[in-house]
Amino acid sequence: MIAKNSDQISRDYARGLLDKLTAARDAAMGRKKGASRLSSAGRDVSSDKRALELAQDALATSVFDSDRKLATKMRVAADQIKEALEAITKDKDRDGWADALGVLQGVIPDLERIQRELGAKSLQ
Repeated sequence: MIAKNSDQISRDYARGLLDKLTAARDAAMGRKKGASRLSSAGRDVSSDKRALELAQDALATSVFDSDRKLATKMRVAADQIKEALEAITKDKDRDGWADALGVLQGVIPDLERIQRELGAKSLQ
């Protein structure tokens, strides 16, 4: 019973992290240079930036003790998003939104995999 509760907690945690990363990915997609007007319609720059900040914080503080490789990847992604946020804030020539999008697209599939595995494990 304890293992099932632990798996459920981990799955819920992964789902919450995935929600934050997906919101940040959507924000970055709408803000990157060359994005269509449709993808940025109705979006607010400060809200989109906040979504990236929340994703960066969630990645930096993520806990995946059972998968050290994933935990390391999350920390590296947090550092990369921090750099992207600095590029966005300082308005450099670099497209920080595109940088953040690339990082998020590299991490999200791993979280989706973990969430699926935990879901399958809980059904057993």
